Amino acid sequence: MNTKYIVDIAIKNSKISGILKVIENNNTVKSSHFNPALVLCDLISANKILKIENDSFNLEYYKYEKSFGIDLYVANEPQYWNIREKIYSIINSDQKSSIDLGQIQRICEIEFSHSVTTKENAILDYKELNGFNNDKIGKDEIDEIADKYKKMELLAKELPDEYFIKNNEKTDFNFLEQNSVFVEIENENTIIPKSTDELVSTYERINKKVNKAIEEQINIDNDYIYSYTCYSVAGILYSVLHYLITNKYRFLKCSHCENYFATKKRNANYCERNSKLKGYNDKSCQLAKKRSLNALSERYNDIRDRLEDTINEEGFKKFKKEYKKYRDIIFEKPTIKNIEKLTNFLKKENIKEFRLKYKVDTVSDYI
Repeated sequence: MNTKYIVDIAIKNSKISGILKVIENNNTVKSSHFNPALVLCDLISANKILKIENDSFNLEYYKYEKSFGIDLYVANEPQYWNIREKIYSIINSDQKSSIDLGQIQRICEIEFSHSVTTKENAILDYKELNGFNNDKIGKDEIDEIADKYKKMELLAKELPDEYFIKNNEKTDFNFLEQNSVFVEIENENTIIPKSTDELVSTYERINKKVNKAIEEQINIDNDYIYSYTCYSVAGILYSVLHYLITNKYRFLKCSHCENYFATKKRNANYCERNSKLKGYNDKSCQLAKKRSLNALSERYNDIRDRLEDTINEEGFKKFKKEYKKYRDIIFEKPTIKNIEKLTNFLKKENIKEFRLKYKVDTVSDYI
């Protein structure tokens, strides 16, 4: 029996997360979490550790795929290299032409199967397994409510007015009194049936409570789960690619870290990775860019105020011009490299040079 891989991609409130389970021949299971929007892009960016000799890969430099959080042995898996190259081409293409997943599966000899589970389907499955025969609430609750509802409808048809009077031979007062969900009791003599809308609202409220209880019982916390089963590392890559392409994701380059990422947003500029900008490694690319520029702006204002009276007019204008040049570049391309250039420009050593080069001449300078 081959090693089996299970790839689960869960979607909750438009956010996705992935879990890889590796089931070995001896039934031992290893698992790890990964980000489906990033993992393929991180994988293909690892090209620098591959070495090509005589038009073939020197596998000594790349025996394991590590992007999923588990060391996956790929040295003897040609399908892995094939699909890796396909993914590299897709990510770096203009992505305007359609992608034939079936063709990729055939060329790379991928054996896989997949299923989609929704929260609603999971609840229905639970009800079916536990003796429920309705897609709303449990069998006992449905039978009880249906019986009450029918009685209420009969009573409403038989009586010409909207009131049910106690002791009226057509009215089962005990039934009505015990089931105030369906009626409003004004006093011991008068009962007003609730409107159809109110009955439907009550029904839906009960249904919602039952479904919520089942959610907690089966511990389901996602809107959808795409589950893939495959038998090769190439199959793992194909499973993630299949999910992304099927759900209309596109590959874009992050404006900050300059790495690719998958997204459904047409104008997304930043990925979900943590920035590699010094001092902001615990911040996302977008937040790191924002926080670093705010800090640099404050530093610039402080330096500008102190320089104004200590360097000459030529130097002061040059300082402001240089700052504007770096800032404008960052506004156009907020890359780590460009932010570091502005950071270096505002460093103490550089400002000291400005002071020495453009210091204000005093009488003592000529004596």
